[in-house]
Amino acid sequence: KRRKRANEIESMSIMGDVTGQDIVLIDDICDTAKTLAKAAELIMQNGANSVRAVCTHPVLSENAYDVVEKSMLTELIVTDTIPLKRHSDK
Repeated sequence: KRRKRANEIESMSIMGDVTGQDIVLIDDICDTAKTLAKAAELIMQNGANSVRAVCTHPVLSENAYDVVEKSMLTELIVTDTIPLKRHSDK
């Protein structure tokens, strides 16, 4: 991933073949969740079976919960470093 500035993705690419794979993304901070959602979409478009994400610090600001719910992520796993505002089925 390459960023122009905070919360704005300039480009994103996949290294390797994800076809038929179950992918796990690892991120330190999940703020708006747009990067994870975009990554999941790109990975699924390239033939992965599923995409899960693990995040250490779930800031989940703005409409991040809706972004996660509407994304192609199978599951978002977070730690308890920041209390969650609400529960998500993902």
